[in-house]
Amino acid sequence: MSKILLGLILALSVVQYTPLASAKKYSKKSKKKKKGIDNEITNARMRQASGSKNKWSFSGGLGYSGSNITNPFGAERINIYDPLGATGSTALSVSVGVRYRINPNLSLSSGTNISYYRPLRFLHESIDRSFSSYKLDEFNFNFNPNATLSYYGKVLNKQQSFSLSSDLATSTSNKANGYRGSINFNHSVIFNPFKKASLGFYTGIEKNFYKDCKKDNDCQNYLGADIDSVTALSQQSFLAVSIIPFFEYAITPKYSFRTVFNWFAASLRKKRIYEGCKQGDEGCLPTLSEKNKWQASITKSQSVGLGIAYSRDIYIYPNFQFNIKEIKPKLTVAAVSVSFSL
Repeated sequence: MSKILLGLILALSVVQYTPLASAKKYSKKSKKKKKGIDNEITNARMRQASGSKNKWSFSGGLGYSGSNITNPFGAERINIYDPLGATGSTALSVSVGVRYRINPNLSLSSGTNISYYRPLRFLHESIDRSFSSYKLDEFNFNFNPNATLSYYGKVLNKQQSFSLSSDLATSTSNKANGYRGSINFNHSVIFNPFKKASLGFYTGIEKNFYKDCKKDNDCQNYLGADIDSVTALSQQSFLAVSIIPFFEYAITPKYSFRTVFNWFAASLRKKRIYEGCKQGDEGCLPTLSEKNKWQASITKSQSVGLGIAYSRDIYIYPNFQFNIKEIKPKLTVAAVSVSFSL
């Protein structure tokens, strides 16, 4: 009889212990799940930027920088940040990189990019000859190595990202005006005042490095053509600081309206001085200050577009950008970008 009672007691203890043990295991698993990067970062664009959740992964992007919206497939791309500065070229770019995930929130990545200038030139054969008379190849492999250490996660109960990166210029277009490389620190934070609305801020600090361009023809423009020292030095920004607000509204879980306000930026650079004429007048050339001075951005620009979260690791952003002081079709440029992780 005593043996039977002992057996019943043991059986009951096993029955009572098993659910308790499994409950503890389940709670541990649920805690691990809650700590996943996708539970911390819910914004589609920031989540994609954080990269694949695999230990090793590939990341990349495809982008088209078009001309103004009156001629989006043109050859030249207006400089909306400095309308009086040198214009650029439309380009189709592809970026590729590799990412190593140190832990769910911290990763190290490195990559490069390929650019194809004036990709739709067959649509407008009467291109200015100056575009083809310089050293710049139409198909340009920009092996400008870059490395980035980034963190994505919730900090103070807000979705945030921090990154420290550096790059080295090696291609003709990237070495324009004597540019040689940079070190950057970037931070972004997102607030959710309403269920479908997001308000965020990008903060960036950039330290740039340049070749000495004190003599004429020491430096070149993005086409590889020699330029005078005033032109080169006036385009150099040794230190830049920016605070960029952005707003998103989720139309559906997949589509969102997005606008970015590039209004607040300042840089340490040579100041342009105009004597006896006004900036923009024909033949009016500036002189430069001897010392670098902090200057607010010459223009304030804004982009408006549609964010498309095709999947967790693929984000598409067609948009147009314009100068808020001169909202004109000829000063509004079109662009589209596709970011992905594998």
